Amino acid sequence: MEQVSSTIETYDLENLDGIEVIKGPKGTAYGTGLGGAIILHSGENTKEATSLENNFTTGSYGLIKNNFRFSHSDTKLSLMVRYGHMETDGYRENNRFERDGILVNTSYKINSKNKVSFLLNHIDYSAQIPSSISRSAFDEDPKQAAFTWKSAQGFEDNNYTLAGFSYQHEFSSRLDNTTSVFYTYLDHYEPRPFNILDETTNGYGFRTRFLGNFNFLQRKAEYTFGAELYKDEYNWGTFENLYEENNGNGSLKGERISNNKEFRRKFNGFGSLMLPLTDRFTAQIGLNINKTHYDFRDRFNTGSENKNAKRNFKTIVLPSLDLSYNFNTDHTIYANISRGFSNPSLERSLTPEGIINPDIAQETGINYELGGKFNFF
Repeated sequence: MEQVSSTIETYDLENLDGIEVIKGPKGTAYGTGLGGAIILHSGENTKEATSLENNFTTGSYGLIKNNFRFSHSDTKLSLMVRYGHMETDGYRENNRFERDGILVNTSYKINSKNKVSFLLNHIDYSAQIPSSISRSAFDEDPKQAAFTWKSAQGFEDNNYTLAGFSYQHEFSSRLDNTTSVFYTYLDHYEPRPFNILDETTNGYGFRTRFLGNFNFLQRKAEYTFGAELYKDEYNWGTFENLYEENNGNGSLKGERISNNKEFRRKFNGFGSLMLPLTDRFTAQIGLNINKTHYDFRDRFNTGSENKNAKRNFKTIVLPSLDLSYNFNTDHTIYANISRGFSNPSLERSLTPEGIINPDIAQETGINYELGGKFNFF
């Protein structure tokens, strides 16, 4: 089950059975982002058994970490529940971190051709922010926090939830489909010395992907195609931070400075075809189509100062080509050319006056890669 975007350090690595890294815009089925993609695999229990595990770790700087895992699997049902807690005081001042997370991953095999799955991931974490310091301050005491961040006791508090349901159907030995619906929620609160940011995001999406194969030159050719639609509602506002008037007790919320809402919609259509031209030489062509729309609402300013605006980006076509030649099982050379894109962040889509820039476009680029994999020993 895929996710649009996230913050990798919020995840407990003990909840992951694998991490797949796609470098550059080669991941046609994952949005062809210029920065690539990171796919997190939570795994399923494949052995027909029931188990209960607990790992406890303690360390310096007040580190306490506990991870609990329950799993059950039989011929029909696979269930895995994981709960993790971590806390540490950190190395520097104003550097405490605390995280709680629960992951539920379950699937039920209806019959030999149909399976349903459910995934729930909830993370609640709070992280104090020491921020950066000058070289002279570092030489004096590397543990100290930046003065203003220490005075404001700056931190960020996050509640993040991802829930998804998927249905997998095997049409035949040559074609199957996985269709998913998912929901994401983020509640973020961050007192900074210059203001206090309060934001929430509600998002939902739909994704379907077909995987198939056919005979090509007496060899097995593979293909995939599908589409994904993601929509979210992003609410964010800022407030004065009156920490200097709070008698050394840190941040204090003051008057509202801004109040905004943004509706965002992203569509991706994708497909790829892998052709084994010879026993050693394969070629894969891919295509991704992206369409993005922003609708920004200023709910604080009125009249001529109101900054409501819409931004409808042009449709982007993003092709890719991969070539691979295997000398043997230990020596391979490959080449790739692919076009990718990156949507501007909210901050970059606005002018210094806070108005959506009608001229800003999505960043696009072409990636060229030539390499090899060689195992001599």
